[in-house]
Amino acid sequence: MSESSSHNPTTEARWSELLSGRNGVLSLALTGGMCLHAVNTYISTTMLPSIVSDIGGQHLYAWNTTLFMLAAILSAAVSGKLLSQAGPKKPTQLVALSFWRAA
Repeated sequence: MSESSSHNPTTEARWSELLSGRNGVLSLALTGGMCLHAVNTYISTTMLPSIVSDIGGQHLYAWNTTLFMLAAILSAAVSGKLLSQAGPKKPTQLVALSFWRAA
């Protein structure tokens, strides 16, 4: 471990530090993102079978679910790197533009 590290292994960490101050805000954002993904997955997997049967694509149901989960995992993996490189402004504009063009 380098001497410039701010982590001191002799100090005892407490749970209250995780949930207070800036760490509390970050923990809340992380928990909110995880809950949002869980709700999104739940809604998609409960609605997708009836949507697929309405359009007659039961044989493609597994592909729909797989592509949805793959896109969710890849976007979660890439978003952190994209935000750290470009900052929040450019990715937000890109997403807004893609939604505007889709509408």
